[in-house]
Amino acid sequence: MNLTGIFVTALILISCRHQQTGENIDIIPVRDISPAQTVPDKAPSEPAGKTYKGFFVSGATKHVFRDCADPDKDIWTDDSGKLDHLYKALIKSSLTYPNEYAYTEVEGNMAVAPQEIRSRGYDSVLTVYKVLTFEQKNFRNSCIPYEFWVIGNKPNWSLQVSKKESLIALKDYTHGKVYIFPYFEPGEMDDAITYRTENTAITAALQVVIKKQKCSEGSSKENYEFSAKVIMNGKVYRGCAIRGDSGSF
Repeated sequence: MNLTGIFVTALILISCRHQQTGENIDIIPVRDISPAQTVPDKAPSEPAGKTYKGFFVSGATKHVFRDCADPDKDIWTDDSGKLDHLYKALIKSSLTYPNEYAYTEVEGNMAVAPQEIRSRGYDSVLTVYKVLTFEQKNFRNSCIPYEFWVIGNKPNWSLQVSKKESLIALKDYTHGKVYIFPYFEPGEMDDAITYRTENTAITAALQVVIKKQKCSEGSSKENYEFSAKVIMNGKVYRGCAIRGDSGSF
């Protein structure tokens, strides 16, 4: 028997008893009690969006995304600060140089930019609903064409050679130093490619020699097709090189 039936039966019994004693009882009708409203287990789902892979950079004059499908185009982002927060955290925890792009995968929607944004030189806006991946750019995730990416240890270091980005970037992780040089076309011989450049602001000269010969990088025990020797102001770095889509040989 449900609660309503029990309550009604009790009222009948009480009424009969009081009729015997001559007392008058006001009977209050039983009201239907609606079940309590349940709180959803999950918050309302985020809008469905397309997955975009590319690079993001944020700074005093930049807040843009470059889609891997069209890496020559800067796209303004509307992300409620999601990417800005991650970018600032990455800068604090990683060895980076000014305006270095970070790799990201997001869910969002691409649309034509409003006039205010178009006046800044951007014809599209990416509205970000969810950030799936955010990490430092490297040779595995970079979709901006590069010629070579060099890695080595003792000390732990890397070097990116990119005509597309007009730079050669040397990172010495062991000593926490980053050196940026302008890109110049390499000189080529039968068994080697040599890049020469300099940064007069820091009084540094750089030479990068890449040879097509088997190379093993000790920390990962992977085998690579190219070896590399980098000389900066007399200091020598040795490692292995990964050829990008725009690399020679």
